[in-house]
Amino acid sequence: MPSGGGTQPFVSACLRCQIYKAQPAADGDQLVTRVAVAVSVLAPLYVVYVTTQHWYPHRDTERPSAASASSPFLIRRASRQQLTFEPAPGIQPHAVALAQLVERVLECRPFPRQLAHVPLQGIRIGQLNSLSSDPPPTLLDALFSDDLANLP
Repeated sequence: MPSGGGTQPFVSACLRCQIYKAQPAADGDQLVTRVAVAVSVLAPLYVVYVTTQHWYPHRDTERPSAASASSPFLIRRASRQQLTFEPAPGIQPHAVALAQLVERVLECRPFPRQLAHVPLQGIRIGQLNSLSSDPPPTLLDALFSDDLANLP
């Protein structure tokens, strides 16, 4: 499974890395699964999560010079990413490996997910969140990101 960085500078309170697996479908689409770990820059805590997304490749007919018979240029449309904190059994070993690596190398501990939805009144999280947002931002938003699913 390939891996890569997933940190978005200036928009979240965490650093992220990910591994991803693309499974081709018969029709040319792909199911992309990313196992990611977000490490808070505000506290020695991390959270492991999984996103899934369908990629729909299409030939770029507007730029024929970018395509050749042997290697057509493809553009991708994608479905919205679905986020879960409960990895499927086939992905579980990768999630465990990421968690163990973060604990060993960075000496972080898992974020207690029972605290994820604790509301934080009167603070602003993210670029579009105002002080009077409804619902208010959560502890998970503040320590990590208000958009964990948004991975490159």
